[in-house]
Amino acid sequence: STITGIKFRTETEMICFFLTQTVMLFAAYTIVDMVISINEKNENKIFKLTLEVTDIQDANEKLIEYQEKIESTNEQINYQRIEMQRTNKELAQVNKETEAQTKVMSFMASTFDISKCIDVLTESIMETKAPKLCAIYTVPDEYINKRGNFTIKTNYTSVERRLRKDIESIYQDFKSSAHESKIYTETELNRFKFIGEANINAVAILPLIEGKDLYGIMLVASDSPHFFEKGLNYYEASVAEFNISVKNSKLYLMMQDMAHRDGLTGINNRMYFMQLFEAAVNKAQKDKSPISVALYDIDKFKTVNDTYGHLAG
Repeated sequence: STITGIKFRTETEMICFFLTQTVMLFAAYTIVDMVISINEKNENKIFKLTLEVTDIQDANEKLIEYQEKIESTNEQINYQRIEMQRTNKELAQVNKETEAQTKVMSFMASTFDISKCIDVLTESIMETKAPKLCAIYTVPDEYINKRGNFTIKTNYTSVERRLRKDIESIYQDFKSSAHESKIYTETELNRFKFIGEANINAVAILPLIEGKDLYGIMLVASDSPHFFEKGLNYYEASVAEFNISVKNSKLYLMMQDMAHRDGLTGINNRMYFMQLFEAAVNKAQKDKSPISVALYDIDKFKTVNDTYGHLAG
């Protein structure tokens, strides 16, 4: 038999051929179907993976956005923490200054010893504000002091020595100005010889004034050129309290001096002598040392008073 050009010797060969073709077609169909099925499965997997990748990308973007928000929040928190630390530090300094001023005011109210008040005030400023130098100078005869009073607190020994020589001229130069607090920096510091080679980069001078009269100055110096950038309020408040203390002490000492003197002659009276005598006796007893008293009486002194007057007498 012959089919489409193919010759078969026997019918069995033909049947085998057909069976073989059928099996091959079935196998081919099966393979094609499997390939199609595998492709569909792969496409589904690819689609799912694509969706998952997209979801992961979205999640990553959200995560990055969240991280950025966290970083921004952390920066704000850190900034706020720094601000809080700065504020706490400033509050602590204010409390320290207030406490120091309260102690100084309390001490000034408890004594009329101006020299001790000056010492306590300068020491308080050194401890509270930590400048490199704090000094107060008062002129003679301001509160019944025969000589000018000068107190300086500093670790610069050479500066202290030079400033003691120059303080009077610094006071006189400042006296010729407007009597207002002034801060000196940079080239303005050249006017101060006492600085020398010391590392002082800022100087402030504040006037001590009673009424309209300048009776002294406060001088504060630092190695930082920005030491006074927040102003001189603390020092001016301290000076104001010191001015009040000097005024009260001056009134007290004047009244005390008037009580010790004879109104006619201006000579120390018997009451003052008794105070001095009592103190001398107590000291002699404490030291177990001798004490002597000499009393002079001028005969017929009345004639001197009658002839030349009691003031001359």
